[in-house]
Amino acid sequence: MRYDQMSAFIVMDIVREAAKYPNAIHFEIGQPDLPPSDNVKAALKDIFTIEFKPQGAFYLWADVSKYTDDSYEFAKQMLHEIQVATTPGIDFGQNGTKHYLRFAYTRNIEHLQEGVNRIKQWLANK
Repeated sequence: MRYDQMSAFIVMDIVREAAKYPNAIHFEIGQPDLPPSDNVKAALKDIFTIEFKPQGAFYLWADVSKYTDDSYEFAKQMLHEIQVATTPGIDFGQNGTKHYLRFAYTRNIEHLQEGVNRIKQWLANK
């Protein structure tokens, strides 16, 4: 079997974990026609370091090194403990990405604000 035939069956660990929580707050799934939300960007900037302003994308690249040295485990903890799904930076390469999470803001504002509120409360209790 060739790799391209097998790749349809290969699923990243974080995706398998997310599938266990169908009712989770997903920052990665949504309606791509919604405009970016300045409110969500501002709320996430209150929690994490956002060094780069998105240029037409629906994603934020957040530095979470204030809270962890392993964004993969951090993303798994958020998924398991507060049902908020993000993408760990390691999925985008090896160059310092273990300190980053990617947030997509493609859902409606109420849904996104609920996710931000869960993150704030979770971090306050850590």
